[in-house]
Amino acid sequence: MNLNPLWKKAVASSTLSDSEKEALYQIDPDALRQSVSALQKQLDDAENAQLSETEKLQKELTKVRDERETLDRNYRALFRQHRIAAIARKFGCAEPDYLDFLAARSSVDLEDDAAVAAMVGQLQKSHPFAFVSQLKSGGGAGSPETLEKQENSLPRDPESRIGILMQTIGKVPFQE
Repeated sequence: MNLNPLWKKAVASSTLSDSEKEALYQIDPDALRQSVSALQKQLDDAENAQLSETEKLQKELTKVRDERETLDRNYRALFRQHRIAAIARKFGCAEPDYLDFLAARSSVDLEDDAAVAAMVGQLQKSHPFAFVSQLKSGGGAGSPETLEKQENSLPRDPESRIGILMQTIGKVPFQE
């Protein structure tokens, strides 16, 4: 089917009939992409045929510069993402995206450790939920030093421990 009249109508913002709309909906996007890329290649070839050698090289140079700038932007974005992830791991931040947002908003140099530490310190005060919680022993277990002292005070022989428990149970008053 020839799509040129349909495209002209669609671009001109004129109303399409139901059959024309249905024809537009039936277009395979992959086939359309292939035809667009083939037409773009033909257009480039036609333009290149009219250009002099210097103009062809200039056009190629511009294309390579654009590609280099794109690669450089991607590299910088990946480097920043890696640096933010390392800072988040170092300080225990559970939200590296939020850390990146704050660093960008306040223009913090990620290579300056003092500035990064100050920013993270402010974040810890204002938003402690953004950090991984530091678990400590609790529930009456005591510190490792107290547990060690208690273990040393009890005899190591299991039979003696059972005897101590039996004596303790024997001291409990029994009511019927």
